Amino acid sequence: RESAAAAEAKLAEAKAAAANARAEADELQGSAASAASGAAEAQALRGQLSETAKELEAARAGGAEAASRAEELKAAVAVLSQENEKLEGRLGKEKEKVAKAKEMLRAAQAEREEKQEAAARAEAARVDAAATAEAARERAA
Repeated sequence: RESAAAAEAKLAEAKAAAANARAEADELQGSAASAASGAAEAQALRGQLSETAKELEAARAGGAEAASRAEELKAAVAVLSQENEKLEGRLGKEKEKVAKAKEMLRAAQAEREEKQEAAARAEAARVDAAATAEAARERAA
């Protein structure tokens, strides 16, 4: 009876670990989506930065009025560069989070597999104990 109860407890623990692993996988997918979104945003900013740099070069060739526009564009490039740096920093952090989440998921999956194996061994022991008890009852009868 105790081994059957222990087996059921281990089985419940293995199911809980599996649920935790699924939740961590969902969280990992969310982090990966966030990182992909940050990468797309950074790429868009790079495109804007490139276009702004081209505009700046054209403005330099245009004279005094263009020089004023060039200053505006320089400021825009500076702002975009700062935003790009911030986004790249955020992207780096998101990538670190994703890597950590992946490692945690791998560990949780390994733990879940160990618990499932333990639960299977416990279930086999419970079945064996039940068979032994049944055989003992039959001999006693």
